[in-house]
Amino acid sequence: TGLVVAPGFVDLNCRLGEPGLTPRETIRTGTRAAAAGGFTTVVTMPDSLPAADNVGTIQLLREICSRDAAVRDRLNAAFEQDRAALWLELQQLDPVYAAGRHPNDQRRIVRALEVIRLTGKPYSSFHTSDGVRRSDLRTLHLGLHWPKAILHHRIAQRCAGMFQAGLVAEVAGLRGRLSPEASQAVGYKEVLNHLAGHCDLATAQQQVELASRHLAKHQLTWYRGMADLVWLPGDAADLADRAEALARRFLAGGEILPDDPLSVRPPAPEPPPARRAGRAGQRDGAARPS
Repeated sequence: TGLVVAPGFVDLNCRLGEPGLTPRETIRTGTRAAAAGGFTTVVTMPDSLPAADNVGTIQLLREICSRDAAVRDRLNAAFEQDRAALWLELQQLDPVYAAGRHPNDQRRIVRALEVIRLTGKPYSSFHTSDGVRRSDLRTLHLGLHWPKAILHHRIAQRCAGMFQAGLVAEVAGLRGRLSPEASQAVGYKEVLNHLAGHCDLATAQQQVELASRHLAKHQLTWYRGMADLVWLPGDAADLADRAEALARRFLAGGEILPDDPLSVRPPAPEPPPARRAGRAGQRDGAARPS
């Protein structure tokens, strides 16, 4: 049995059923880790698979997570010199993935070619881009839902902790060695602006917090597209018990529906912001010209 925990905040932590852990320990440990480290979290529980399939899953994750800074740096330099050549290379090596990309999308083109260089396989072979899941696998998706006020409080705490733990010194030490993609990551981007003299430290921290809120909102939007995702209250005292109960039912062949009694209502999308009038006079209530 495998468990993948993906905290929906800034970074992605893959935690696959650790050696020596029973299924019960795996689901409880993974759920607790998700609640502690993630804000909007999805826990995916595949149905029990043969050992060979578990090995294949681990190998797949290792391959798709393959990274090599030297290879990536060379690809980024090559893209800056002749982006058309790298775009042509991607089209030749992985036409499926290239079909959905823009020729100027440096981050994705470089990442795809990096994986191809390291694994010898097309980048598109590691995932499906059409959203169709394999019919031969049953999966249980558990999402940890936080009330908006608690979510924002946790984000603020996380951001404050990042700065207290030395985020500025970390970025200062990496400055000049960061890839264009890493330089745009939430936290790094704002601190780099601070180090360049564009804002003070307090403003940089506020910007990180705001960008993190936006990221969490985007991820919630993504998760709402998963119609079979079962939401659990992230702050529930019996969170691990609920997750274990659902996992046990699922592994026993039971069907877990989003409206399960152990779940909570899916988070509703926020209403769009009210449209502002285009003219100051109209905002002030002035009559429109006839």
